[in-house]
Amino acid sequence: MGLTGEANQAPIIPGVQLADIAGGSYMTVIAALSALHARTQTGKGQHVDVAMTEAVMPLLSAVYALEAGGMVNVERGKMPFSGGLPNYGIYKCQDGKYIALGTLEPKFWGKFCTLVNQLEWMMFILPKNSEELADFKAKIGLLFESQPQSYWIEFGFKNDLLISPIYDLKDLENDPHLQAREMIVTQEHPRASIFKSIGIPIKFSETPAQPSWVAPTMGEDTEAIINTLKESQAKE
Repeated sequence: MGLTGEANQAPIIPGVQLADIAGGSYMTVIAALSALHARTQTGKGQHVDVAMTEAVMPLLSAVYALEAGGMVNVERGKMPFSGGLPNYGIYKCQDGKYIALGTLEPKFWGKFCTLVNQLEWMMFILPKNSEELADFKAKIGLLFESQPQSYWIEFGFKNDLLISPIYDLKDLENDPHLQAREMIVTQEHPRASIFKSIGIPIKFSETPAQPSWVAPTMGEDTEAIINTLKESQAKE
């Protein structure tokens, strides 16, 4: 969190639980599958130890690489990929929505500057200092505020530029890519009626995955759990 937010401002809480999901859940699955693979090779099982704190440390790999390479401004809002570059950031549009500008490579940045008739902007791809960065980002901000988000999305798509919309949660289900990949699915619950949830991100050609069953109603599994406990006690 110390790296998330604007320069000289307080840290910002991420919108999702990174440690729980990217750390706890994903790393546990990777560890378990790795242990199963090792068992098929050696015939021996083992205890697997995964802690969320250590599991999220690899997310800092790029940051540590920057520091090891001699970068002195490894600080909030000053790193290249989180506020330190004018051509790689978030900008507000005319309608109050936001876009992400990802024209990181010079060829994309040069094309962008040409298309918006701002050839002199090309030289500012690497600002000299914080003041120049802030001034230049303000100029780009004025450009994006001249048109609504839909204009810039179409502009980026038409010209093969890395411009993406910043979605609110309710906008996700309307995204063509997510629709094509079936990432928003509809399920039916006996009490909650029909509801939408997130689909399966991993696609298999031979054994396509399906969303899991819906949550049980109160007491639905009570009898099965009691019977399982009885069977366990009988075996003891």
